[in-house]
Amino acid sequence: MRKFTRQFHQEIDIDLTKPLVLSVSGGVDSMVMLDFLRRLKLKITVVHFNHQKRAISDKEAEMVQEYCDKFHIPYNYFKLTINSSDFQNRARVLRHRHLEEVASRINTPYILTAHHLDDLLETILINITRGANLLGYAGMRPVAKMGNYIYVKPLLYHDKESLIDYAKRHDVPYMEDESNYTTEYLRNRYRLTLVPIMKQENPNLLQVVKQYNNQLIAAYDAIRAKTIDFMEDRDSINIPKFKQLSQAIQEDVIAYYLEQNKVNLNYRLVERIREVLLSKKPNQTVTLSNQLQLVKFYEKAEIKPSAEFYFKKIKLKESDSKDKVHLDEFSYSSKRINTTALQVRISYDNIEFPLWARNRLDGDILEFDYGRKKLKKFLIDEKIPMEDRQNLWIITDNQDRILWIPNHYINQNLGTGKSLYITYYGGKEDEK
Repeated sequence: MRKFTRQFHQEIDIDLTKPLVLSVSGGVDSMVMLDFLRRLKLKITVVHFNHQKRAISDKEAEMVQEYCDKFHIPYNYFKLTINSSDFQNRARVLRHRHLEEVASRINTPYILTAHHLDDLLETILINITRGANLLGYAGMRPVAKMGNYIYVKPLLYHDKESLIDYAKRHDVPYMEDESNYTTEYLRNRYRLTLVPIMKQENPNLLQVVKQYNNQLIAAYDAIRAKTIDFMEDRDSINIPKFKQLSQAIQEDVIAYYLEQNKVNLNYRLVERIREVLLSKKPNQTVTLSNQLQLVKFYEKAEIKPSAEFYFKKIKLKESDSKDKVHLDEFSYSSKRINTTALQVRISYDNIEFPLWARNRLDGDILEFDYGRKKLKKFLIDEKIPMEDRQNLWIITDNQDRILWIPNHYINQNLGTGKSLYITYYGGKEDEK
């Protein structure tokens, strides 16, 4: 008890005059947390979740309630019904929601969970396997702010063995979760196979993990402080300034920007975005989810809704690509962009995508308010020099309907319901 108390006061810096909401499953970890905090005479409220997945779930709930009744501790009970293939994630979301509801009701920001050193090791291994940012590799913090609430892990730097020893010495009731011994979940597979080998190689493994976690948290905090300073009052990434940052801060700027927009991130996505931001190509997009995309245009990058399209390349007709290679010659977007390149607004009701760029063909027809005219006659009437006629670019839709001829013609007979912007980045061609 003395060791637990000393470590608690050293590592957990919170306002202990406030009530504490405890998530108590009935396992040894959470029951030791409950018993320990009760003995400290703190204001505690218990929340228990019945996931209805195990035969002993009801008995577990009864045991936790009996303990709370015995010591006059407020008890909140939630039965969770989850019909989802992603059971673990859905259960986590529901638990957080109910815990925060209880915390709000009793006017406290503090929610306590019983994670310990063995959990920390498993979490680090999982995050390394899946790919994560620096904080993900660190694993967990003893105290972490999430929205309006502060999640506290008072047992984080105690190993499972010490918790079992505490339960025996203080006669703390608990139930063993038999699902901990199945290999259905990734965490269990690590716990049952990989972790025992690691502990065999290094008997002090968990203390090494604690040190590793603390070092990474310190490094993360230093980097994140610079990230927040860089992103202060910005809703986009300034690319010239971004390029002046070190790689570690660049990666965290991207991670932070994705986090702020609630995008699930992994290291591969962060690296892909970094490549785009550092590349010389001025206009690019990266798909982030079904709803969001990151759009790079010249000197800044922003997260935009996927419903808006930016910098879709206009394809070059194969017949016109044999002699020349055109790099980012044309693009189209649903929004006007700031650019010095030639840009035109096309109004339309219904055109068929994708768009194409090609040279003129015999029989090309243009549309006007007064009717149709052959392109050849239009060029003669407009007194376009013969050499210029041979080098004209024609932008068409997928039905070969002419939309635009840069500097010469805009089709204004397509309707008025929608708009798109076509941009021409001339002068980017290399002879084969």
